[in-house]
Amino acid sequence: MARRRRRDSDAGEEFAAAVESRLAPADGEAGDGEGDAERVPLGRLLVERSALSEDQVVGALTTQTETGKRLGEILLEGGLLSEEALAEVLADQLGLATIDLAREKLDRSVVELISASDARRLGAIGVRREGERVLVAVADPVIPGITKELIGIVNAPVRLVVAARGAVF
Repeated sequence: MARRRRRDSDAGEEFAAAVESRLAPADGEAGDGEGDAERVPLGRLLVERSALSEDQVVGALTTQTETGKRLGEILLEGGLLSEEALAEVLADQLGLATIDLAREKLDRSVVELISASDARRLGAIGVRREGERVLVAVADPVIPGITKELIGIVNAPVRLVVAARGAVF
C-alpha cells in the first residue's frame, strides 16, 4: 500500500511540475512551435495580464493534458476567454498585430486569392495588398507552416495579422 501511494505521489508531483513548466518556463526554454524560443506561454501571458487567475489556467492545462485539446480552444469552450481576447493575446505572444475584420474593407481580389477550402482549412482570409505583400488575417497563427503555405497559395510575400475566430470562419 505504501509503495502505491509513493507512485501516485510521484505521478502527482510529475504532473504538477509539467503544469508549472508550461505556465512559467525557465528563461531561455524553448516552446513547442516554429521559431518560438522566446515565446512566453499563453497561460503565463493570461495570468500576467490578469485575464485569468493562475487557478483557471492550471485547470485549463489539466483539461488540456486529459483531452489533448489546445489551451485556447479549452478557454473558449469554457467561456473563460472571448475570441477577441484570445486573438489579442496570441498576437502579442507572437509579435503580430490584430485586426477587426468587421471594421475593415476587404479587397475582393485579395480575398479571392485564397480558395474557400484553403480559407476554411487554415482559418485565413486575404484582406488587402500592402505593396508587394498580401495582408492575411488568421484565426490561428501557430498552425505549423501557415506562413509558408499562404505564401505558396497567394504567390506573394504575406504579412499575418490575427483576427477573432468567428470573424474569419
